[in-house]
Amino acid sequence: MSRRPVMGALWCRVVIVCLGLLAGVAFGEGVPPAPTGTFSVVAFPDTQAYSARQPAVFHAETQWVVDHLRAQRIVFVCHLGDIVDENIPKQWTVAKQAMARLDKKVPYGLVVGNHDMKTATGDASLFSSTFPAKRFAGCAWYRGQIKDNANSYQTFEAEGLKFVVLHLECNAPDDVLAWADSVLKRYADRRAIVATHMFLGPLERPKTKEGWYTDPKGVMRWHKCHGQAGNSPAQLWAKCFSKHKNVFLILCGDQSRTQAMHLALKGEDGHTVHACLSDYREGYLRVYRFIPKANQIRVMTYSPTKNALCEATSIVKDVSKHQFTLHYDMTPPRRAARLRGQRAQTTRVALAALPASRTGHPGWVDCRNRGPDNNQAPTPSPSITTAPTGRHDPVGLVGPVEPPSVFGSAALADVIVTVNR
Repeated sequence: MSRRPVMGALWCRVVIVCLGLLAGVAFGEGVPPAPTGTFSVVAFPDTQAYSARQPAVFHAETQWVVDHLRAQRIVFVCHLGDIVDENIPKQWTVAKQAMARLDKKVPYGLVVGNHDMKTATGDASLFSSTFPAKRFAGCAWYRGQIKDNANSYQTFEAEGLKFVVLHLECNAPDDVLAWADSVLKRYADRRAIVATHMFLGPLERPKTKEGWYTDPKGVMRWHKCHGQAGNSPAQLWAKCFSKHKNVFLILCGDQSRTQAMHLALKGEDGHTVHACLSDYREGYLRVYRFIPKANQIRVMTYSPTKNALCEATSIVKDVSKHQFTLHYDMTPPRRAARLRGQRAQTTRVALAALPASRTGHPGWVDCRNRGPDNNQAPTPSPSITTAPTGRHDPVGLVGPVEPPSVFGSAALADVIVTVNR
């Protein structure tokens, strides 16, 4: 027997372990405690298999949250939809019992997935009877809803930062998007997280079994629910999400054969919006660890039933798709304004010291005439994408953009550079 395959596998294992050590974690152990000055948001991907066949796994996920509220500094929990598999009372009973552990302990919200409704009509009556709006009456963090909690929003504050979290049903129709738009405008002063079931995955509906795994992926251009009234993820983005500069994070599930994916989109004003897909089995949930002083969100995929971070799965073998870091500016508004003023002053001094012939040279950009307070558009900046070579992607909906880092360690990726205009 050749030793090369054995040595190759051993080398891959060593690399993965080293990356974990660089991050200060061990993949065979649990999520490291959250340091002072940080906080965590937990996301439950599709629990449909647990509600149908493995209730102990669902219970383990919610119990882990309750047991680690302090150690992980958990401030909010999102369920990303497909709570049940067959949309029958027996499975909704399992979901109700599992989620009840969170009541009066931590704010949370739920997304209605395609398995949680009658897809043709969008009827989510069983969801609403299990998790009605009245269930959250008296919770100060529960701020509003439509269609008896099929769409809802919550607020929370942590480390001096204010957030609004919007939970939207799968393929939300235009009337729901109009409501979502009004919520995001009303809370424009809060950092916005959007949770919806279907967002990242195969760009077009696959026509073969293999296509679910291998077809080009990004913000999907097709939909499953609400018939002709349903909006595809690409329409959700174009009609609503991209228009709001406070939206910085979109969480989704749905695509178990894509399983894990990150895409950095550009909103209409040019700001980065991180979209993250997770749809695991084996009890894996996501911990989004916010580290404001570092302007980072550390993303950890963890299974309470295994008590282990995810190294790889049979579908996604790259550890950097399961454990990675997002970069997001969490500078408090007043401090950010002060820093912008300092940078502007420095720029003015530097430009004043240059000869006129240099500041007027076509190769120089006069920073005094750029920014949100004037009409000159900033110079287009390059973004990195794995879009197929030669494919035009003007709005950055094919990805992933910005190759993720494994807890701050650089990850290798084959990329091409495009310019968003």
